[in-house]
Amino acid sequence: MKTRRNKFTLLEVLTAMIILTLGVSGLLWQFAIAADRSLRNTQRWEKTHELTQAAEFLLLNGPETSLDESFLSGDYRIAAHLEDPQLPAGMEVQAGTLHFKTLVLTLSGEDGEEEEWKLDCWVRGNADVR
Repeated sequence: MKTRRNKFTLLEVLTAMIILTLGVSGLLWQFAIAADRSLRNTQRWEKTHELTQAAEFLLLNGPETSLDESFLSGDYRIAAHLEDPQLPAGMEVQAGTLHFKTLVLTLSGEDGEEEEWKLDCWVRGNADVR
């Protein structure tokens, strides 16, 4: 009676190791991509959060008030000013004592990048942001 041996050949073992190595390297590559994407999303969220806080502060306290940066993280600088809105000719930009203006928020990061938000709002008089 012949006995059957259940051993793998060297070629089969090397093939299995190569396939396993390719699978693991592909998984590590995906983890690296996910980590990079997570970092970029975190930075984007921080910028958006800073701009949202500044916009909320200025819109609640009036765009003419000075921006209180104590509630900001300190990683970014935010400058704000009012502009005349870009409206079609003949559009009304005043309602009683309120004037239609565009609040421009500019966020500057440590890396030198700038991001700008423009928000249309009604302000009393011809106020300007300091």
